[in-house]
Amino acid sequence: MKTKPAFKLQACFETTRPGMCAFSLIELIGVLAVIAILAALLLPFLIKDMDKALSDQEAATMQSFSEAFQRSVLRNHYIPGTNDWAAKVGDETGLPISEVVTNARRSVRYFMIDPNLAIGVNGTGLPYAQSNWTSGSVVTNAGGQIISPASPRVMILSTLGRPFTNMVNGIPATSGDFATIWNTPDGTVPAATVFNNWRGTGDDLKIQRINLAPLFLHLTLNYLASTTNAAFAVDAGTTNAVTAANGVDAFFLQNSVLNLFTRNNNALDSQQILKQDSSFGFYNNAWRGSLPPGSGVPGIGAFDFSTVVNSFLVAPTNSGSGAASQQQVVQAFTNYLGAYNAWAASNFPNGTLKNTAIAAQSNMMTTVDALYKNPVPPQGP
Repeated sequence: MKTKPAFKLQACFETTRPGMCAFSLIELIGVLAVIAILAALLLPFLIKDMDKALSDQEAATMQSFSEAFQRSVLRNHYIPGTNDWAAKVGDETGLPISEVVTNARRSVRYFMIDPNLAIGVNGTGLPYAQSNWTSGSVVTNAGGQIISPASPRVMILSTLGRPFTNMVNGIPATSGDFATIWNTPDGTVPAATVFNNWRGTGDDLKIQRINLAPLFLHLTLNYLASTTNAAFAVDAGTTNAVTAANGVDAFFLQNSVLNLFTRNNNALDSQQILKQDSSFGFYNNAWRGSLPPGSGVPGIGAFDFSTVVNSFLVAPTNSGSGAASQQQVVQAFTNYLGAYNAWAASNFPNGTLKNTAIAAQSNMMTTVDALYKNPVPPQGP
């Protein structure tokens, strides 16, 4: 007895009409041709999608490098240069240096520095260690005024297409190249000499621009109307004296720790974490966060006492019972100042001059107190 085939394929081969169970050669060629046409149509789209994904990935990576670079600057108070930028970025991102300096297409990423950068002292480039400049970054403009570090800009450049041909690390040989690249819109090949003979496209090019100017803060320290010494230090740096002839007008990186000392006993007066532009003054032998107008500090205008007095005198008068007038207050204040000056001119002796000053002060306080006592009730509903 003949057994039934275990598989349909086997049964197909055993049939007397094999043509019913197999493709003919022409049919097979036709199927392959359709597949080839579909592949030819779809392949460009697949490649484009892959390139787009890689482009987006590279842009995100470069942005993360920018953020890591700035974190490193703020954490270490150090701006790396050509030789160690990749190591600092690697420290922040946890990547090996080899993955920082080369992209997914195994092309080199380049680090470029603005040739106009001036930091620390005029003309000093990168790297910049704030600890090397205990008085901060002091850069002056053509008028001799102290300004923020000039052009503290760097770029990271990467290509996902053809490798760069003339690209360099550090300051470009042609001074205008940096500005040209910085100002060229994304997706366009800059008209800079470092791109001469490069056959890549704007879509292949990735440029990460890093402007460090916002990381710097303005700090001024002044010494006024004092007889004892004062000093300061930034972070764990050297302690420096602050005197009338040697104040501080400079720029420091954010999150720097300002230590203010009284030099006479080497005591730490206070510590400040610099988060914004700040000014401190050693005034009347003590550090102060603000100084009175007319103290002589740059940026604080002269105190126009006459304008204040005139405005006070023409203000509405309190006509309540027993109230003092503005004229009486001004006269009492003038009497006190005259008595105090006479006492001070005699080196503050005990005796008549002191008693006269105390009496004038008491009268001034009584008069001021009477200025606002028993005011006339407000009129109207």
